[in-house]
Amino acid sequence: MNIIQFISPLFAKENLTFALSIFGSIGTFFTLIHTFLSNRKRLHMKICGHIYNEKMLIIYASFENMSRLPISITDVCVKIDDVPYPCVQPPIIAYEEIKKVKGVVVSRREHMSLSMPINLSSLGGSSGYICFEFPPNVFPSDATELNFLVSSNRGKVLEKRLPLDHPFH
Repeated sequence: MNIIQFISPLFAKENLTFALSIFGSIGTFFTLIHTFLSNRKRLHMKICGHIYNEKMLIIYASFENMSRLPISITDVCVKIDDVPYPCVQPPIIAYEEIKKVKGVVVSRREHMSLSMPINLSSLGGSSGYICFEFPPNVFPSDATELNFLVSSNRGKVLEKRLPLDHPFH
């Protein structure tokens, strides 16, 4: 039997249409998976430093949007004993730097806490101070890790357990 006689029925219109539809379906499937993976919510939060006094915790946090869609962080809470404590809003003076030369103030700089919502562009980030107030004797001053609840406009609340490694001086 001749090879051409064997192959020519395979190139019939119906077979070519079927093969092209299979390749198109596979391509659509991989495009859907790629779109889902690149656009899903991937939000990273990192604690860069913290200060604690009797009633307030001040953290310096960085947020990174690892997805290709923008995201707005609408609230950040600290969860202690299953009770969420939201961040202080509106923004307040979170940290103040004062430089003195021979007892005379030569520079004063006030750092405000972040205001909500924190808008992050695609593949973008932001950082700043976030303040939390607690009733007396609620915050464990010797805490080395805390649970944070991060609410956003995209999906469920993200719960992260983050270390409090670097205290400010």
